[in-house]
Amino acid sequence: MYNVMFAAVIEPQTDPRPSFYSRRFGLQFGCANISGKIWIFAHRDWHVEVVDDSDQVIHVIVSAAIFPVPIYLSIVYAKCTRGGRYSLWNKLRDISLLTDGMPWLVGGDFNTFLTEEERQGGTAERHGEMMDFADAIADCQLFDPGFDGPSFTWTRNGLWERLDRVLLGEHWTTAFAATRVTHLPRISSDHAPLLVRCQASLQVPRPSFRFQNMWIRHHTFKEEIARAWTADTGFLGMLNLQFKLSRIKSFLKRWNRDIFEKLREAEEAVTRAQAAYDGDPTATHRAELSRCTAEYVLRTRMEEDFWKQKAAIRWATEGDQSLTSEEEIRQSAVGFFQQLLTSDIEQLEEPDLEILHSLPESVDRQGLCTVLDVRSDGESVEEPLLSTCEVWLLGGHGRECHGAL
Repeated sequence: MYNVMFAAVIEPQTDPRPSFYSRRFGLQFGCANISGKIWIFAHRDWHVEVVDDSDQVIHVIVSAAIFPVPIYLSIVYAKCTRGGRYSLWNKLRDISLLTDGMPWLVGGDFNTFLTEEERQGGTAERHGEMMDFADAIADCQLFDPGFDGPSFTWTRNGLWERLDRVLLGEHWTTAFAATRVTHLPRISSDHAPLLVRCQASLQVPRPSFRFQNMWIRHHTFKEEIARAWTADTGFLGMLNLQFKLSRIKSFLKRWNRDIFEKLREAEEAVTRAQAAYDGDPTATHRAELSRCTAEYVLRTRMEEDFWKQKAAIRWATEGDQSLTSEEEIRQSAVGFFQQLLTSDIEQLEEPDLEILHSLPESVDRQGLCTVLDVRSDGESVEEPLLSTCEVWLLGGHGRECHGAL
């Protein structure tokens, strides 16, 4: 049914017999971890090399002709206790440093879950375990690509939980354009097998996300941002922040497409209104023309804001000027560097503080207007900067390879 190229067997409950299972799977035995609880099989054309081996995770690098670059795979079989998993979380943090900038997949049995929605039938308090898992995911900059199939991967005695999952590193899409995880039916085990299907292709770089100044012109901008930001994510701490920022970015992309990419529609509307008024200059047609004109002017200004920002031109002072002749270009370059290197620096103008009136009441306006006072010893306080990164799943065309956990 599936052309499986890589397989990981977790807690096999038997002694390793590589030749027997290689014949059953149609794959070559790659390796087993030091505890013998994780076995790896791979296609004969795939080269598997162990990078790190421990009792709860085995980390390998896989090379194959179908991959544009080698990929890292970490197969997990976590301990059943919270304390026993501490070493696993720290080991994954160490591995994340080794895989920096390379495609990385982490999958297996984590023996814990992220949210209460990922279990059914249990009442034990496991909030601390969930936080440990969420912190490790955030520290390693991993994300869950989602899944299809049953919601839970393990069941016993009326308890259902999602203990098995696949997590991807932020650079996974440099090797695979799309990744699909399926929870297969449980047949001879209380755990569901996970099928991972990856579509390899040449990745087409997508433009990075940038905030557009034109967005603030729209009258619903603040309201929509507030609604998207305050919606509950089901997470806490830094993972909560990461999900909020990701959701805001996705929302702004959709909102931008729905709200701002309608300049042509506004132009057609004002053209129709103008024709209607010219043919029948009634008060009704005049009101409609005024409304359409106002809408068209607003969207034109938004479009102008976009191109100003994209071209990084200070139109407010320079206007729409262009240099056409070789002499104009030469004089412009000479003048620029003369002003850059001159010692005649103009006095800075007073800042426009009117913008403070639009800030929320919770903002310390007095503090914003205060100039930083440098101490006599030359020291000053520096506020830390928070950086975030985001990852995107991209579509494309190419060959497919399948794996199973």
